[in-house]
Amino acid sequence: MAPKEAKAAKAKKEEKPVAEGADAAAPETNVKPPRPDEESFKAKLDAVTEQIDKRKEEMKKLTQKIEERSQGKEQYDADRQALYNDMNTVKSERDQLIEQKKEMLQGNRQKQQEAKENKKALDSLQKTVSNLTEEGIDKEIQMIEYKIQTQSMPLKEEKALMMQIKKLKAQRPMAQKNLKEFEAMKAKVETGTDDNKTEKETFEELLNSLEEQIKDKKQKHEDYYTQIKTLKETRDKALEGVKDFIEKKKALKAQIDELFVQRTSIHEEKRSQQKAFNQWEQAERKKKQQRAEEERMKWEAEAQAERARKELEQPNPYLNETTLLEQTIDYCKGMLPKDESAVEEEKKDLASLAPAAGARVLLSKKDRETEMYFTATKKKNLKKKAEKKGVAIKHTAETFAVFEQLKVKAPLTVDDIPSLLESLEKSLAGYMEKVKVWEADRQKKVEAAKANETSAQSTTADE
Repeated sequence: MAPKEAKAAKAKKEEKPVAEGADAAAPETNVKPPRPDEESFKAKLDAVTEQIDKRKEEMKKLTQKIEERSQGKEQYDADRQALYNDMNTVKSERDQLIEQKKEMLQGNRQKQQEAKENKKALDSLQKTVSNLTEEGIDKEIQMIEYKIQTQSMPLKEEKALMMQIKKLKAQRPMAQKNLKEFEAMKAKVETGTDDNKTEKETFEELLNSLEEQIKDKKQKHEDYYTQIKTLKETRDKALEGVKDFIEKKKALKAQIDELFVQRTSIHEEKRSQQKAFNQWEQAERKKKQQRAEEERMKWEAEAQAERARKELEQPNPYLNETTLLEQTIDYCKGMLPKDESAVEEEKKDLASLAPAAGARVLLSKKDRETEMYFTATKKKNLKKKAEKKGVAIKHTAETFAVFEQLKVKAPLTVDDIPSLLESLEKSLAGYMEKVKVWEADRQKKVEAAKANETSAQSTTADE
């Protein structure tokens, strides 16, 4: 069955009447989604695009108005930047002066601290200098010696006073040096006091000068700031109404953004519908392909079964060869010496055999027009003829053709027949082996044909 005929048969089978009591209006499980309406979506997109263009045109007009009111912006920016630069320069100079003032005050505090420390060291040295001179040391030694001589005391205390006298005598060489240091410290403190008066006056003059410069820089800084403020106020006054234009422009921009979102949503809706339709179409195409594949497989199964049936109807391919060999063997055996009863039985057997289609039959001597053997005149001489060696055999063109077809030499004498029979029987045995192989293969094909036929019937039943 061809694929087209199989499809037609399947379509006819699918046209089944609705069973009684069945719901004819039952909903379909695979509903076809609608294809996107191009005209409808185009109209929606055109409407949104028109609104976007309209608002863009309004924004353009507002931008022109803002630019008209904003003339001189470059000059304003340049003037304001120049004032800011000058103000920053003055501020930097003022910061430098303030830092210089801090350094002067720090240096003055350090000098005052040094003077206090020197005065403190002088006072401390002045308290001990009287005891560090030679006169003071001798006076202290005399007092200790007088105490030892006039007072009674333990030996331990007396030894302690003697050690003190020893230490005082050891300090006597350093007394002169200590006196010189005290006089130098005293002179330094007195000189430093005078110098401090002069430095203080100079310091105060420099400090007052720095404060005046800092004050001047501060005033200039404030003047620049006032100029910047005035410049800004003048600019703001010139730009009155521009803020309203800017706010309107921002509002239009927000509306345009919303319209863009709306337009994107329309595109997404269209893509979603198109995607659903494409998926349904692909599913339907897949189903059709699957049905076509099933039909093709069914047709192939039926065709294969048909080919198997036709092949099974073919006859045995070796029938002609085996039949010819068997008849030739019987023919050769018939030329061997036999008794009368065996000859009659053989005639009956040969008469009962029907030749195969297309096979060539060797007739008996009586039925042939031309004799192959020498005809015996009497039955009693048959044994003598057979027993006689080297009896010649006559052949016709047909018998020569048969032996030539079998690819063996035609026997010329009765003595050639035994070896010829051996060769013919060997060939027959080879063909019989081939027949067995063919029959086994034929049996496999029979089973395969039955399986394919069962499969085709099962597929038809499922449909």
